[in-house]
Amino acid sequence: MFVSLAEHEDRLATVRHSLIDRLGLCGLLWRHEALDSLGEIGKTDHFRYKSRALIYERLAELVDAELDRERVRGHLKSRRQRSPG
Repeated sequence: MFVSLAEHEDRLATVRHSLIDRLGLCGLLWRHEALDSLGEIGKTDHFRYKSRALIYERLAELVDAELDRERVRGHLKSRRQRSPG
């Protein structure tokens, strides 16, 4: 099965866009929340001492967009409940 160059480029752009969206979503988490999320899926892999950027990138690579949205929403809601006022 052959795929045209244009079709291949479209697919690649879609994958890149999806990863960028997930990366932006992961960036809404605090560092410890992102680490907790990696821990929940058993993929901390010595990331505890890595930079936030690497942690967010790893999380974005490992989980799908729907799961990311659920995790981020849960963390943001719990922050709101903990904040004074």
